Amino acid sequence: MYIIGIDPGKTGAAAHIQDGRILAVYPFKGEIDRCRKLIIHEGTMPPTIFIERVTASPNMGVTGAFTFGRWAEAVESAAVHSGCEIHIVRPQVWQNAIGVFSEGVKSRLYAHAIKLFPNEHQQKMFNTTTSDSVLIAYYGWRYMLAQKELHNGNS
Repeated sequence: MYIIGIDPGKTGAAAHIQDGRILAVYPFKGEIDRCRKLIIHEGTMPPTIFIERVTASPNMGVTGAFTFGRWAEAVESAAVHSGCEIHIVRPQVWQNAIGVFSEGVKSRLYAHAIKLFPNEHQQKMFNTTTSDSVLIAYYGWRYMLAQKELHNGNS
């Protein structure tokens, strides 16, 4: 099972997980074209894409909110054009499902990602800014496994 987890935004990333293992994590690095290209997969198995549902904050200001929306739309558009199955999930949903409650504190998410993927962390496959995408992909993998088990149980 091949999953791409996406934390949209200027500092976001796309994490690729297959069968519960991190294959790669691609940070967007503030370049909107990177987010469009990083969703493209090269494997034989089409991925299922999980994108975090994000909203602008009143504290962002007009320019910040516009830029944020542009990034979110670029990610969703690239996912739609990939032809892959897409799930858009709110932060509260994926965090609750994997047992981490960030309450806006990024370091909690990073610590949880390290706990789940210690070897990949040692290999520097993700960091504080890209750990959200790893956890979104992990959530997606677990979600799809549960759906598969549910489907197989009803056959």
